Amino acid sequence: MSAKRWRKSKIALAVLAVVTIGFFSVFNTSTRYGRWLYWQDIDLGDIDRFAFRIVENNPEAVSSFATNRASGSIRQVIFDFRIRDETLVEFAASHESTALIIIYDNEVLLEEYFQGNQRDSLQSGISCTKSVVSLLVGIAIDEGLIGSIDDSISEYVDGLRPEFSEVTIRQLLTMTSGIGDTDEKLFDVVPAPWSDEVSGYYDPNLRQLAKSFSLDHKPGERFEYHDFNPILIGMLLENATGKSLSDYLGEKIWQPAGMQFPAKWSLDSRRHGFEMPATGLHGRAIDFARLGAKLIDQNQTIVSRAWLQQSVLDQHAGQLVKESYAASADRADSKGAKELADHVRGLRYGFYWWGIEREGRYDYYANGHFGQFIYISPDARLVVVRNGTGHGGLNDWYFGNYFFNLASKVIAADRQNTWE
Repeated sequence: MSAKRWRKSKIALAVLAVVTIGFFSVFNTSTRYGRWLYWQDIDLGDIDRFAFRIVENNPEAVSSFATNRASGSIRQVIFDFRIRDETLVEFAASHESTALIIIYDNEVLLEEYFQGNQRDSLQSGISCTKSVVSLLVGIAIDEGLIGSIDDSISEYVDGLRPEFSEVTIRQLLTMTSGIGDTDEKLFDVVPAPWSDEVSGYYDPNLRQLAKSFSLDHKPGERFEYHDFNPILIGMLLENATGKSLSDYLGEKIWQPAGMQFPAKWSLDSRRHGFEMPATGLHGRAIDFARLGAKLIDQNQTIVSRAWLQQSVLDQHAGQLVKESYAASADRADSKGAKELADHVRGLRYGFYWWGIEREGRYDYYANGHFGQFIYISPDARLVVVRNGTGHGGLNDWYFGNYFFNLASKVIAADRQNTWE
């Protein structure tokens, strides 16, 4: 073989090697692009796709629910309540639910499972994870591990861009940090692999990704729901506590609250081992219900009452979130759906907790993709946990409105019992 031909062969082999390496790096689920290609959009199958860490419970100290707390009229409200001419169980079954649990005054009044699920079936919390992370921040503050929510995130997390010295923990918790969503889509259909949505979910090294975060707005001026915020909060918790999020959750909530089952927290990758703070927590519906019941309990000692009250209440003076969804409320009004429009106008946002302020009452809830809910109505002493694979053609606002109405019925029945 001539020297010239040999050089051409070497070049061809080099090109082939580069293409082959590139091909396998893309079509590999250890990379962001490979995950995007193979796994595509977020779905509940991700529970089994990501590496994970176990959140340990204490099987020797499972907390019991109360019995015989609810009056006959309260029970009647639950079983007579109708949504679109269906009972709660019928509605849940026809709208892609996997679990529905209703607790009144720490007593389980309804516990139903669908689509082959049962009590020990793992349910994905998806963005309900954020609300649990908020509780962990409060616990770390209670323990003196975090000085103040008005501290700069850069005091706790190294390597961020200089502009993050102006971003506070409070702003990250309220989604007002100034981080904006690129929201780039391919062919206006699917999120692009370089978009924030994909990178914040599929990148195998979220700690490294955080060093590339930038600000699109001045901190504190604008509400923009973005999963980069809880990623930074997760790093804050790791550094402040010296523990993984799973270990800290197990030690501070899962075990003290007497959860019946261990939970599972997805990792960005086995190699880097960082829990996904925005979407990665998976547990059993009955334990999500236990969490809600604990938060209603005035005697709970998991997190200080001061933090809980501050974190679930609106942090935007009723404006930022309301302005973000004003157009949606107007559309509902224009279609004659006044009750839904009122619900949307009543939306509030605390520290990773959604709130609804209507009729002189404030309920709050954790909410995740596909209609995951831990809905808490302190005035009604009611917790509703709903997990599912979708909304059955509706959306989270419809579900939230139905749960609010159910709580209103319970409150009315409670008052009637008091008068009698």
